[in-house]
Amino acid sequence: MTQANTSNWLTNGRLSDGSIVDIEVVDGAIASVMPGSPERRGTDLDGWLVVPSLGEPHAHLDKALTAERVPNPAGDLMGAIHAWVAAEQRGEFGLDEMTARATLAVRKLVANGVTNIRTHVNVGESDATHVHLRAVMAARAATRHLADIQIVALMHSPLAGSDGAGNRRALREALQLGADLVGGCPHLEDDGEGMIREAMAAALEAGVGMDLHVDETLDPKMLTLRDLARRVSETGFPYSVTASHCVSLSVQSVDVQRRIASEVAAAGIGVVPLPPTNLFLQGREQPSSMPRGIAPIDVLRSAGVEVSVCGEMAGSASVQGWSRGRRDHHHASLQRSLLIAPIGGGTLGSFGDIRFGGSYESRRVLLRWSRDGRRRWWTARAPRSPLFQRAHVEGHAGLRELRHRG
Repeated sequence: MTQANTSNWLTNGRLSDGSIVDIEVVDGAIASVMPGSPERRGTDLDGWLVVPSLGEPHAHLDKALTAERVPNPAGDLMGAIHAWVAAEQRGEFGLDEMTARATLAVRKLVANGVTNIRTHVNVGESDATHVHLRAVMAARAATRHLADIQIVALMHSPLAGSDGAGNRRALREALQLGADLVGGCPHLEDDGEGMIREAMAAALEAGVGMDLHVDETLDPKMLTLRDLARRVSETGFPYSVTASHCVSLSVQSVDVQRRIASEVAAAGIGVVPLPPTNLFLQGREQPSSMPRGIAPIDVLRSAGVEVSVCGEMAGSASVQGWSRGRRDHHHASLQRSLLIAPIGGGTLGSFGDIRFGGSYESRRVLLRWSRDGRRRWWTARAPRSPLFQRAHVEGHAGLRELRHRG
């Protein structure tokens, strides 16, 4: 016997143009949007805004919520890297612990309206059993009814040259295990162009895109973004490419910024600046007239580059100031930074307005309202989006699922 469809109405929601609507949801999918009617019965949204769900295009779930355990006294990028390596060497983390932390981080993101996440995950020869990747994959499986998660294999350095053979082998293993994209840091390698070539070769072999940490430095001589753009254009690389950070572009002359931005746009590369992270990490060596460490967003957008801004690693060694002993501040920072990365219907690729790349297609619609002083989120998939088959309500204090369909 066929089970009847379950229909629910969400009433008195407000669209961005100010109009009041009622939304019919059938089996977790939006079936219709009608002008608001006081006679229609359903869940009252109290006139709160109905918006697309939010996306976090650059997380590090394997490192999330570790600030208290991985101090970074230097406060800069290399200090964060050294702190994390030291913590791993003393056995601070393990598979079960990392899985639990990553799962909690996803739930915190969902609590702030994020249902689409791209996370970078450490991969390299030194992690022979792929603990980081397996932990985040387990967290993804545990939260698949709440969020769509893409995993980028963030490669240890070096990837190029004879010394990179072990890391190249680890990259191919990670892609076979379930990583969705190729990542890495060309600016941290002696041969940045060689790293880009190796990353692209692995991506082509696996049929996936790339998302690289690019030029996370204020050194004006470091411009692997230009190398990446030229390589993509010259080879006709057929998959999505994202360049995250792109800090050194900010210290170039405006003319150079514009020329490189034009090359990036022509190559079809999306850029993800990370203001909270790079304001925290960069410029500490210059205490007077400290540079801002943010990619020139307006220049990139004017050139036609797809740009998304996000919050990255709340509660990690890279941005300790967000959460050390301040959980309320942690939530507020997430909310402020993530509200500028909406998802839904643009050209930045698989997750909607954000060009993440990979193979996902998602059109989750986020409905936000408040009653009795509590913030709530309700998400449903848009029509003809088969991936999202669940709906949930998120209260500020915790999660309560309306339905959990298999």
